[in-house]
Amino acid sequence: MRFESTKLTSEESRIFDELKGNIQSLINAEDIFIDSDFVNKNKVVKYISKIKYNLSGLSKVQLNEGRKQMSISKQAIDTVELFTQIEIYFLVFLALIIQIIVMYNPK
Repeated sequence: MRFESTKLTSEESRIFDELKGNIQSLINAEDIFIDSDFVNKNKVVKYISKIKYNLSGLSKVQLNEGRKQMSISKQAIDTVELFTQIEIYFLVFLALIIQIIVMYNPK
């Protein structure tokens, strides 16, 4: 699976392992359900419910990680903007110094 090859947090890894186990259990339950002439679907429904719960958990973890990354990006942008402002003030200061040196005429 492609999701498995990405870097996972410990919580994501735990939930993803549960999801894989539940998917395998669902496959087994479906085989039993088919072999029983479609009589008892309780286990199939139970595993589908567990899978939905796992997917919901993964979604929550992804949203939280996204918020963290957005916060980190915002901090980086704020830092860059601060340094840009400092650079502008420094250039104005240098321009004023150069202007004073050029216009200063010692007698």
